[in-house]
Amino acid sequence: MSDAGSSYAFASEVSYMKGQALFRLGRLDEAADEFLPVRFLDKLAGPRFRRLGQIEDKRGNREQAIKWYARFVDLWQDCDPELRPQVDEARARLAALQNPSLKASAGTPPGPTSPAT
Repeated sequence: MSDAGSSYAFASEVSYMKGQALFRLGRLDEAADEFLPVRFLDKLAGPRFRRLGQIEDKRGNREQAIKWYARFVDLWQDCDPELRPQVDEARARLAALQNPSLKASAGTPPGPTSPAT
């Protein structure tokens, strides 16, 4: 990897970790700023999409939450088995947002203290 590529990867990881901390503190606007923009080759694109879905969900921005959750589910549909619960949770929340009459405990957006990856 070139120096520029490794510098970008480091900066991406730092901004992601900062976004995670801000999310856990409930500082959603600042967290969203750290998760954006998502670069095409960013290895953290999936987790960024997931967190952006959660942020928009908490803000009550249904359409934006649907967009981000759908991107996450699409990108991680073939993830490793140990990551499957994150995809299943996002898929359940996506279904609940797309069909508000669904009532599922897994369809509740996680709070700021939820575990993150």
